[in-house]
Amino acid sequence: MFSVTTSFSQKHSDKIIHAYGQLAFDAYQVNNPGMLIEMDNYIDFGFEVKTSTSEKYLTVPVLSEIPLRLKTVTSVSIDTFLNDYNSSSFNPLIYKFFPKKFIQVYRLEGTDKIVIISNHSTILSNK
Repeated sequence: MFSVTTSFSQKHSDKIIHAYGQLAFDAYQVNNPGMLIEMDNYIDFGFEVKTSTSEKYLTVPVLSEIPLRLKTVTSVSIDTFLNDYNSSSFNPLIYKFFPKKFIQVYRLEGTDKIVIISNHSTILSNK
């Protein structure tokens, strides 16, 4: 028997497992530990909700509901999402957002809130 050692701290392994499942988590540990590092960092500082009335955000996409990764329930209301975001157990991995090569910004319909998702390079540079 052998063991795989990675630089992944497993700080948020419970949230990753909740979102992707134990089998996927185990596979990432062996085949793609960098993805676990990115998910860990994403949970810490890659996803943010801010209050903003700046005109520069008037042209960004507006969300009327928040998409989920689940197959049974595809979205939640903005109020439900904001309550979850403000809870101590918030897990951005359950939502259908993930970093890309560019920063993503969305306005939440009917609120003065915006969602900001950092890009891959920013998230990975904060290992």
